[in-house]
Amino acid sequence: MIQYMITVSYVDPHGFPRLRFTTFIEDGYVTRYANMAGSALLLFDYLLTLDDEIEFIWQKSWSIGKGLFIISRYYSLIITVVVNNYVLFGHLSASG
Repeated sequence: MIQYMITVSYVDPHGFPRLRFTTFIEDGYVTRYANMAGSALLLFDYLLTLDDEIEFIWQKSWSIGKGLFIISRYYSLIITVVVNNYVLFGHLSASG
């Protein structure tokens, strides 16, 4: 059974909303693609700044700032991998 959702796509010149039926499956694919695009941007940013990170963070002695940087930097990468693994490879079917 496919579940449908009504969305307002635009309002016509007379002020009446034009309704469009979309399936939850379509919305699921949009979510998947948006997550993939965000992951690509995160990975791109990570790779762009990796050489500076090695020079300014990893070659220095441990401090509170270094610890906070590593936690904030790698926490987002780990969460992104876990969430994308669920969203991109989880079940998304038409059956309830």
